[in-house]
Amino acid sequence: MLPNFLIIGAPRAGTTWIQKNIKDHPDIFMPAEKELHFFNNNYDKGIEYYENFFKGVKNEKAIGEATPDYLHIEKVPERIHHDLGSNLKFIISLRNPVDRVYSRFWNAKSKYKANKYLSFEEKINQKPEFIEEGYYFKNINRYLKYCKPDQFLFLLYEDIKNDPDAFLKKIYNFLEIDPSYQSSIQNAKINSASSKPNLGKSRALFYSSKVVKRLGLKNLAYSIEKMNMIEYPEMNPETKKWLTNEVYKEENLKLQNLTGINLEHWNKIKA
Repeated sequence: MLPNFLIIGAPRAGTTWIQKNIKDHPDIFMPAEKELHFFNNNYDKGIEYYENFFKGVKNEKAIGEATPDYLHIEKVPERIHHDLGSNLKFIISLRNPVDRVYSRFWNAKSKYKANKYLSFEEKINQKPEFIEEGYYFKNINRYLKYCKPDQFLFLLYEDIKNDPDAFLKKIYNFLEIDPSYQSSIQNAKINSASSKPNLGKSRALFYSSKVVKRLGLKNLAYSIEKMNMIEYPEMNPETKKWLTNEVYKEENLKLQNLTGINLEHWNKIKA
């Protein structure tokens, strides 16, 4: 058994929240492990290796996995098309690329001690791929060589906060499964870098949330994570202006034309 849908990105645009919320739907099967990285890092292990992750499928109609890196890695679309065929469905959550890359920086800072003293500007200079991940139009275009536009569901990250129930219903309708299912954790903030060990207020709170989650008390676990969050400092205004006006503006306009989603607010700098 192989997947009939993939959540392919973008990184730091709510993919973990989506995966955690939809995987308990009775019509959906997703492996326990998020981010299988088969089509980018594990392809040489063969399709049988990939199939093993979906051995638990029973009568679920929608079978999928979530690996956000699939969106921006050049070799992946052709591999997916070759192995999963031309009828696959793709879910893409889009986030203002300026906010997304800043979140990417803080997530890297939360995970790796080597980033402890690096500024945002130093990090994106060191890892330009962080910037390139936000070239959504360019990255999606690679998929359109093999897929039709109606195979994609484009979502906006900010809609998770605005109306999580409506956000999830769009996914269920796209996957053609019962849209009435309601997740018990749809109001939780999930996978925030600001609560992780190198950034959060307390390592004790971080590990407590992990223990509570293993006990099946998801809502309590996410409440503890929320308690552990810090506030990020604001991005340097000049850096934000450069990213908005010079790096992403044209890409955003192309993406707006492709998706039909109004993205004008992405090209405005908040005071």
